[in-house]
Amino acid sequence: MDFKLNVYNDDGSVRKTFEKHDIRISTGICEDVLRYVDFEKLVSLDTSNDAEVLSMVGGLMKMRGQYEGIVRRVFTDMSAEDYRDTDMQEVSGLIWDIVQYAITQMMGIGSKNQKG
Repeated sequence: MDFKLNVYNDDGSVRKTFEKHDIRISTGICEDVLRYVDFEKLVSLDTSNDAEVLSMVGGLMKMRGQYEGIVRRVFTDMSAEDYRDTDMQEVSGLIWDIVQYAITQMMGIGSKNQKG
């Protein structure tokens, strides 16, 4: 999975782009995800049901205080100033991608190191 986040100048032009491919999800990120995501809801999520989707998004919104730490663990060369100049909608989309990726990693889906 590819992860990307732009940093913007005041005029809205892209100043810098951070990209990562096949990130390693740390235990810390998994713990952050587990703290805020209701897995039972996620597994049975009906994406056509706006109320269910909003409920799931509500859980992710509670994570907002964690966004910078999570994003900067993925993009280790991103400064705090860079993070402040990102677009919140892009950050939220990235967080959703990280949550999905973390869940698949926690469940062992696609693991290269599966024991069996």
